[in-house]
Amino acid sequence: MFIKPGEIISISHHSTNVLRSQVIDVQDHESGRQLITVKIMREFADCMLFEGDTIAIAFKCSDSIYTTSCHIVNINIDKNALELVVENEEYVINNRAFERFPVSLYSSIFLRNGKSEFIAVVKNISFNGLLICSKKDIEAKQNIDVKMYLDNTPVNLTAEIVWSARNEYVYDYGLRIIHMEYGQQNVLRRYLEKLKSQQECIIEGD
Repeated sequence: MFIKPGEIISISHHSTNVLRSQVIDVQDHESGRQLITVKIMREFADCMLFEGDTIAIAFKCSDSIYTTSCHIVNINIDKNALELVVENEEYVINNRAFERFPVSLYSSIFLRNGKSEFIAVVKNISFNGLLICSKKDIEAKQNIDVKMYLDNTPVNLTAEIVWSARNEYVYDYGLRIIHMEYGQQNVLRRYLEKLKSQQECIIEGD
């Protein structure tokens, strides 16, 4: 992985705005992925952070900015540190802006088959699909309605659950978007552009 100790990163979590932090250490995790330890900054005080939560981070390497999804494995208050495990490869914001863009967003999921509703977190999104996580176990190969909240603006879409997988904390679900109105796509596009700009400003120190 390109990220190194001492580097400034941005952190996105569904309980707060985009925050700034610094990498303390980078090691190999027992899962075979990277374990990143970051400093808990003063701005984290108002965050509702828990082990297993999804975090989207962004960092700079050479002249490119990368972003990736992680999840929290440990919150060490005594050492003022947050330990994150990287979940996927990095995606270059500058060149592949909206292909599986890592995020951390609250969403409401409505199951058409069971006519039930539950909360999930969107971990990454494109205009073709998204990855969500939830503590609820649901079957794949069914259509669901998804409502996301982008800066308090609701965005609705219909998707098919293509695959599911269980990890240590939650269930992950890969969704293929079946229907999303053009106006809603524009809301999503503007949100991702704003998020990209915020991440870059934090990393560049503007």
